[in-house]
Amino acid sequence: MKSLFALFIALFMSSANAGPTYVWEYSSGAPGALPRNLQLIITFADNWSGYYKSVACPVDVPGTIEDVCPPDPNSGIERIYASLNGVEWNTIEVFPQSKPYSAHVDIEMSLEFLSGGLLSGSIFIDDLHSTFILDSVGSLFTVRAVGHDFGSAAGGCAGLGAFECSGATGVMRLVDDPFNVPEPSSIALLGVALGGLMLGRRRSKRA
Repeated sequence: MKSLFALFIALFMSSANAGPTYVWEYSSGAPGALPRNLQLIITFADNWSGYYKSVACPVDVPGTIEDVCPPDPNSGIERIYASLNGVEWNTIEVFPQSKPYSAHVDIEMSLEFLSGGLLSGSIFIDDLHSTFILDSVGSLFTVRAVGHDFGSAAGGCAGLGAFECSGATGVMRLVDDPFNVPEPSSIALLGVALGGLMLGRRRSKRA
């Protein structure tokens, strides 16, 4: 019973403490605009200042393995996930604030929170193999370049260079993080289960 109660508290706290998460939502684009199946998720920390550029670090960092930079507590970013259709070799996932990350990852983002749960600004994410570049007019973002050394067929960009795989438009919309944040319904169901177990225990004691 105690372990179940502790699990309920942990889930509740993880949901309450999660930073704001914004997800790419395709809007429109000119005929043939690319890429298709872009996945972009950004979770901010409480200390987000509106701008961040990753600082180049030495390849050999004390306390870490080769080619890894230490976490940057001033990044203001908890998580970045950029991918074409979830294909592993065309995916960049970084936790700048809390986890070591590849020394080859270059991030530059200037983003502003807008009313209605939207973002505006510019996004540049690159790891020497994959590239994701977007900017916005107001809340409407346009993909300027997406690509990978091995090609970007997953986004409909087979045989195209990064700057040719472009033109799709959309918004970055505030949502619950689908990867890390427990859904409210999950917490509610766990609460109901916990309540039922407690009630059943009381009845068994009375008997």
